Amino acid sequence: MNIEAKGYTIQMDLEELWTLAFSVKNALKTTLETHWINHQKVWEKNEEKKLKLLKTMFNALGRQDVYDDIFKDAEDIFKTFNNKQIKQ
Repeated sequence: MNIEAKGYTIQMDLEELWTLAFSVKNALKTTLETHWINHQKVWEKNEEKKLKLLKTMFNALGRQDVYDDIFKDAEDIFKTFNNKQIKQ
């Protein structure tokens, strides 16, 4: 079976959009903690599509600041990881 997305429209209410946006954001955070800690210099490039999606969703919700926090969270995650590596 081949499934190919050629274009689609998703309609959701605000609650659904909030839920989806934070689900994707939290999934990215988990990936930062479990995978990208070992590839810190390339995470943004490799997660470009997910970041674009998150930016679109949080802008639609009027919360660009929540999107911007992703980069601060990544910095904090990497800093904590790197500090642990130095202590070992």
